[in-house]
Amino acid sequence: MSEDYPLNVGQELVDQQEKQNNPQMGLYRQEGIVLNVETPSKGFQWKFKPPSMEEYHRLARVKICPVTVFHSIWKMVDHGENISLAALQENMAKEYGKDTVLEQLTMIEHHYWLWYSNYFAQIVAAFDVQSDN
Repeated sequence: MSEDYPLNVGQELVDQQEKQNNPQMGLYRQEGIVLNVETPSKGFQWKFKPPSMEEYHRLARVKICPVTVFHSIWKMVDHGENISLAALQENMAKEYGKDTVLEQLTMIEHHYWLWYSNYFAQIVAAFDVQSDN
């Protein structure tokens, strides 16, 4: 195995993951990969993140913005959590703190209702179809 092989594999996987993310809607299905390679005498670790996830982490460290609201909602959907404005505020308060959520409450509410009006009915319909099967 050449030295470049793990780097090439990692980059190929991240390129595939990037296609599954939709940063405009805060939909980050893939957060990256970690490759661990061990030899009898050494261990190596490489971490790879799709560019959209790198940008998300950069933005998320700074403040709550629309993309972080959408990402929080999609994360709730993925975890099967109750989707409500109160639940979103509670989850975001755990991550950003209550004061920060209160400062950004109007923006959070606006983007929650934007997401809700575009996607909630589709998610309920998809869930109903899965339940019928």
